[in-house]
Formats: sequence, C-alpha cells, structure tokens
Amino acid sequence: MKAWRRYLRFWGSDIDGDVDDELRFHLERRVSDYMAAGLARDEAERAARERFGDVSDVARSLRDHDLVKQRWALWRDRFQMLPREIGFAVRSLRSAPTFVVAVVLTLGIAIGAYTVISSAADVLLRRPVPATDLADIVMIGHYDPQHDIHAGMQPAEVYDLENRHDLFSAISGYRSVGLNLTDAGQPRYIPAATTTGGFFDVFGLRPYAGRFYNAHDERFGPSNVVVLSYGLWRDLTGGDTAVIGQSLQLNDSSYMVVGIAPPAFEYPLGAQLWTPHTLDFFLNRNASAMIQHGGSVVPTIARLRAGVTREQLQVELGNALNSWSEREPQFYTLRRSWSIEVRSFVAAWAGRLRPIVIALIGAAGFVILVACANVGSLYLLRTTGRAREIAVRMALGASRARIVRALAVEALVLAAAGGLLGILMTQIMLAAVRDAAAWRVPELHAIRLNPFVLASSLLLTLVVAVLCAAAPAFRIAAVDPRDALASGLSRHSMSTGRSQFLRLAVVSQIATALVLMLSCMVAVRSVRRVLSLDPGFDASRVVTAQIFLPKSRYNDTTLAGAVRAMSLHQTLLDRLRAAPGIEAASSADVSPFGFNDALDASTHRTAVSAEIGAAGEVGGHAFQSALTVDDWQVDAAYFHTMGIPVLAGPGFTGHEQQDQARAYPKQLQLAVVIDRALAHRLFPGENAVGKLIGPWPPGMRVVGVVDNVKQSDLAAPSQVAGAIYFATAGTQARQTILLRTEQSPAGVAGLLRRTLADLDPELAVHDVQPLAKLVSRSVGARQVAAWLLSGFAALSLALCIVGVFGVLNYTMSQRAKELGIRLALGAQPGEVASMVLRNAAALAGTGLVVGMFAYLALQRWIGAFTYGVDARGPWLIAGAVLSLVTITLAASLPAAVRASRVDPLAALRAE
Repeated sequence: MKAWRRYLRFWGSDIDGDVDDELRFHLERRVSDYMAAGLARDEAERAARERFGDVSDVARSLRDHDLVKQRWALWRDRFQMLPREIGFAVRSLRSAPTFVVAVVLTLGIAIGAYTVISSAADVLLRRPVPATDLADIVMIGHYDPQHDIHAGMQPAEVYDLENRHDLFSAISGYRSVGLNLTDAGQPRYIPAATTTGGFFDVFGLRPYAGRFYNAHDERFGPSNVVVLSYGLWRDLTGGDTAVIGQSLQLNDSSYMVVGIAPPAFEYPLGAQLWTPHTLDFFLNRNASAMIQHGGSVVPTIARLRAGVTREQLQVELGNALNSWSEREPQFYTLRRSWSIEVRSFVAAWAGRLRPIVIALIGAAGFVILVACANVGSLYLLRTTGRAREIAVRMALGASRARIVRALAVEALVLAAAGGLLGILMTQIMLAAVRDAAAWRVPELHAIRLNPFVLASSLLLTLVVAVLCAAAPAFRIAAVDPRDALASGLSRHSMSTGRSQFLRLAVVSQIATALVLMLSCMVAVRSVRRVLSLDPGFDASRVVTAQIFLPKSRYNDTTLAGAVRAMSLHQTLLDRLRAAPGIEAASSADVSPFGFNDALDASTHRTAVSAEIGAAGEVGGHAFQSALTVDDWQVDAAYFHTMGIPVLAGPGFTGHEQQDQARAYPKQLQLAVVIDRALAHRLFPGENAVGKLIGPWPPGMRVVGVVDNVKQSDLAAPSQVAGAIYFATAGTQARQTILLRTEQSPAGVAGLLRRTLADLDPELAVHDVQPLAKLVSRSVGARQVAAWLLSGFAALSLALCIVGVFGVLNYTMSQRAKELGIRLALGAQPGEVASMVLRNAAALAGTGLVVGMFAYLALQRWIGAFTYGVDARGPWLIAGAVLSLVTITLAASLPAAVRASRVDPLAALRAE
C-alpha cells in the first residue's frame, strides 16, 4: 500500500487498501513457505500465484463482500441512531408549537380532502362494482336524440342478442322490482332485480357461498331461485351459510336460496336480491308480441368477447336494428329516429356525476397545491430562522450531512403526525360524505376508503415534507459557519431567491383561494336558484310511500285479480282520508321525482298524436307524426293532493276506474288529462278539452288540461315534450301513496302500516318520506358538490391567511434593522405600517390576477354545477375579489403593527 492511502482511514475504512494488504500478506506467506522448502524466489512467487489463483478475481470478490458488509454496518448505525434523532427532533419541535400545529393541520386536512375525493372518484369513475375487466362491460340501449333519452332494449331484442356469441361472452337484461318478504313475521320490502340468465357472468363474479343461476338454469332449470346480497344475507341470518337450499316467501311464492353474492355488489343500485325473469312479465320469453316488442324497457348489460371493440359492436347493432325494423315494422314506426347506443358501463354508471366529480378532483388538487405551498413556505421560514443555531452546531463539529439528516428526520416526524391526522380526517370526511350523500347521491352510498389512494396521499405528503425541509437545509448548511456567526445570519438570511419563493407561495395561495371561492359561490348560488324553481306542484306537507302488490293476488291480467286490486286501492284511500290529520290522499304509479334512475324514468313514455290511426294500421301518418311524451297513472284526487292547477275541464271525476272495470280487459284508457305543453303542441290556439287524441284507435278523450309539472329533474325545462295522465284503477304492481298532512313521515308510516295490515297483513310499506325531500334529491349532486367546494374554499382561505401572516411577519423580522434605520431617520410609524400593507396589497393583486386567469380558463369544468348563474358576473367576481383583499389585508395587519412599533435603538443594538 502506498503510504498516502493510510491517511484515508481518518475518514473511514479504505476497502481497496485493506483488500490489497490482505492479499499481499497471504501471497508473501505462501512465497516464504515455498522458499523455506528450497525453491528460488522467482519459482516460489510463480508457484504461490498458481496455487492462489486469479488474484484480481479474488480481490473483486473480497471488495464486493466488504462493500456489502460496510453498507449494512452503515445502515445499522443509522437505524441505531434513529431513535435518538427522533427524540432530538421531537424536543426541537416542542419549542415551535405554532409551526408544528400549522404544518400538521395543513398536511392532515389536505390528505383527508384529497383521499375522500379520490375515493369517490374511484367508486364512480373507475370501479363502481367489484367486477373483473370492467373495460369490457358495456350498456346497450335505445337512444332518442330528440329528447336526449337513454332507454333500454325491447325484450325480443335481448333474446336475439343472446345468440350473438360472436359479439358477447355474456349478456343479460334486467328489471328492478320490489318484493314483499313475509318469512320474518312483519312484511318487509326487499329491493330486487329480475334478470335473464347471464347476469352474473357479465360481471365475472364468484359467489361468496353457494352458486349463481345462469342462462341454462333460467331457460331449463327451476326458475323460483334467488341469490342474496351479502348485506341481506348477514341481516337475515347473521352470516349462516346454512340458508343455502332453504326457501324464502317472496310475494306469496316460495323461492329457494341458491347463492350469496360477494360483498359490495349491489347492482342495479341498491339491489339486495336477484332472481330469474319470472317476477317481471316483460322478461317472460312466452309473452305476447306486444309485450316483447312494445317498449324499450329492459336495461341490458353485456361483456364483449375478446377482440371485439365498442365501435365494431356499434356497427353490428346498427345492422341488427335495421333487421328488426324490417321484420316487425309495426313496432318500430314510432321509434324511427331512435338508434342503438353502446356505452361503457363505468361511464353509464357515473352519468351526470362524471363532470361534477372531475371538477371536485380539480378542486382537491388545488387544495393540495395550496397545502404544498404553505408547508414549503413554513419550512423555509423555520429553517432560515434557525440559521444561527445550525451555524453553531456546525462550528462545534456537526457535519453538513448530519445537519441535513436531522432536519429530514424532523420532516419525517411532522409527516408522520400529519399522516395520522390525515387518516383520522379521511374517516371523518368519509362518514360526513356518506351521511350527506345517503339519499342525495345514492351512487355514493358505497364510497369506501381506497387503501391505494390513501397510500399515495401519504407518500406524496412524505415526499413534500422531506423536500420542503431538505431544500432550505442544504442552502443553510452550505454557508460557512464563521461567516454565519460573524454576520448574524439568523436576521439577514433572506436571500433574493428565498424571498421570491415565499412571495410566489403567497401568490399561488391567493390565486387558488380565488378560484375555489368563485367556484363555491357559483355552486351555492346555483343550488339556491334550482331549489327556488317552481316544480309545478306544492310539495310542502306531502308525504309519499311505496307499496308493491304481488301478481299472484293483485294483477290486471285476470278479472278477479283486477277487482281485488281495485278494491284494496279504494278501501285503503278511503280509510286514509278518514284518518285524523290527513287533508288529502291519492295514489299514482310513481310520484314526481320518485324514479329509481334515468332508465326507470325512460319507461314512462308513450306516443301521442292529434290524429287517430285506422284500426289495424300501424305506420300511417298518425303514427309517423306522433309525439313521445311522459305518461302517468293517477287517481282522481291526485291533482288536488299535489296542488297542481287544473286549467281547463273537469279533470278526472272518479268514474274512470269503474269505466276501466266495465271495459275489462282494458285495451285503452277512455279519458285522459294532458298538460299545458302537450295541449299547445297538439291543439295550438284551441281548447283541448273534449278532443280525441291518438294514434291508437278509437282514440282517447281529453277531459282536462293541467299546468306543466317537472317530473324528474328540477333543473330541466318544464315538460317541453308534454305529459299525459291516465286514470289509474290501482291495478299496477308499483303504487305510490301521496298524503297531504301535518304529520311526520314516521307518523304517516305507522298509520299506513296499521291501515294496510287490516286489509292485507302480507303487504309492506316502504320508502316513506316527504315529497320535498325527493325534489331536493334531484339536485343532490349539486348540493354535495357545493358543500365540498365550500369546505375546500374555507380550507384554502385558512391556508392563505396562515401564509400571508407568516411570510409578512417573518419578512418584517428580517428587515428589523432597515425599519429601525427608517424610523431613526424620521419615518413615521404610520408610513412604515402603510409600506407593509402596500406589500400585502401587491401580493394580493398579483394573486388575484393569476387567479382570475385560472378561473376563466376552468369555465368548462365549473359549468358542471352551474345553473341560472352568470359565472362571469361582475358582481360575483367583485364580491370574491373584495373579500380576498380584505382577508389579505387583515392577515397583514399584525405584521404592519409590529413593524410600526420597532424600537430603532433595540433593533440596531441587536444587529
């Protein structure tokens, strides 16, 4: 070994020198042994090298071994030192409680906000159900471009597509139904779905227990079988798998439990039980041609075969639609402008929520940006303020690496505390969102904490904290400690670069706060504007309830069943009207805003024309000119109960139900009521009362005209297409009871259960709630978005206040000598204070300009929750700008007061 290399060991081990020394020692020993045996030195060295082998290869192996050993020793030493460094970091942070609270709260709330929004996006936009390969699952249905209606398929079309094995690996139609479970004593309503056989194959699910029914079972096996959801199974049995093979009484029939669905699977939304098509006559393969082709009422879901794209499927379905139209022209005349659309299952699930969720993700990203800027500025201020302390530690022998590592450990401690708070805040926010969205946005009822999203948020927090701590630490540690101690670095360490970073952080916080504040104001005003709209009826003091009648005893396909249903209907309403506190009572097939989803609403459509077609003729001018409008089945007291003005004619008088019974089996409605929009479209400038409308012969007579009513979306135009009301006889399976009363929903529920139990103890009452709540639910997504944006805006404002306060106070402390000199030379305290306020105003002005450009650039996403509000209105923008300027100046007042009260002598003496 060369002599100079021995000095390297002052800074640690020298692996290369140690390996060379060790090999040389062994070779010399071997040479000595050979020379002692009588060999010459040259021969002894040659023999020693031959015996030893390749020296360079051995040296490389030894170096690798020693390097690994050295690294392990280094990491072991560091880990052994880590508890002491953590203890030192905790003691150091205890001296700055304000800094710790600010950083931990910022990190915790930012983690919580971003994790909640990302988890919601995961449920809505990425993985709404626990299925495999969701990208291969599509929704198929008819689309009416004239009214922007997404409808289902006709039953016959679904059965035809089941044979297209070249396109689908699985396909299924389904319908949402309601069942009365009578096994548990008191009848209980169960939301369910009746499906064709390949339903579970579409999702690629495995049963939690038992088995699923399939297409073969549905066609050839026993049809009275059910699959329970995981939640219903736990609720009914407490988790006992022995229920498989046992029977449940559903709608007066016995159904055998064959399987249990995996946890978290509830599709269609809220479904707790699945059964083959027997509970819905639209899915009956032996139904009449009118049923199989008469309406696009079957939502259809399919899994694409490998190699088939959505574009290819769209072309094939277009060809199939042409074939169906040629085969059954009488059923497609009224849908001549309709097409078949293919939508991604995930996109169809998200629907109207997709733009809102994307906008909220952007808002959460802004919060993260503000949090990062705030944490970065706080770390820079703290590290710069500790410059003298760091210089002293370096002067006492601490290495720069040790200093940086100590500051990084502090950052890790803060990040860990912020992460723990973030997990807690995530759980609190998730619970709050679930509670707020429980009935407003049913799609979010299954929102759950996504571990991957949480882990990503925590990792981002860790990286941001370490970088924010390390960047200024490297700058401070690079300063010569002698210069730092000599020049008082703790007071004059604010370099131009760091000052610019702090100003940039404050500007970004103000800009982000402006964007979020304006978005929040737009969202809140939009919700208020929507809720102030007149739905066309008086929802106050109206309570709705749902009843489902089993077809085994109540139906309109047999005279006995129809009479029994009408008798139950009339007796129930008569008793309710006679009950104390009930002002009015009526029934309908569904109440306004009472739809399960958009597909449910699409089934309440019918064709109406001012002309009547000839008997047996479909496709004439009367059918070609027909309008597609909403249809409703209501009783005579419906308009009075709902407070819907009757504009012309007597309306329904109560005799229509008897007319239906006399005309049994009913093929048409003898009397109808239409709304003002439809009357204007069919008979402009004329009195529609007494007119006959088609297109089906012999026509329907208009007995009344009522005002327009919003039926499913408060923000939608009032019945542009129009609506027609049929007189109900109470024979439909789904019935909605509407009561105008001062009683609470709980009191109404008790009254309904007692009254119904006297008439039929096996019928269940469910979904008892105020009509106003249903109306409010139509804007539930907007309300939740407005609340979340309000929270984000408040958080952003709080961080902005902290940023402005911290930066200006620290800046003034750094400029104490300058301020002292100004005051010593005659400057007035008011002038110094105004200088600080001008600096704050300059920061605010820059941030507001940047924020306005950002806000205008984001109008496309802000429009997702805008209604009836000018997002660029001058008063709106002026209010937000004035508020932010006021908040910024208020946050800078302590710094201005502090600067104006600087003692010149004390400031100069301290320097």
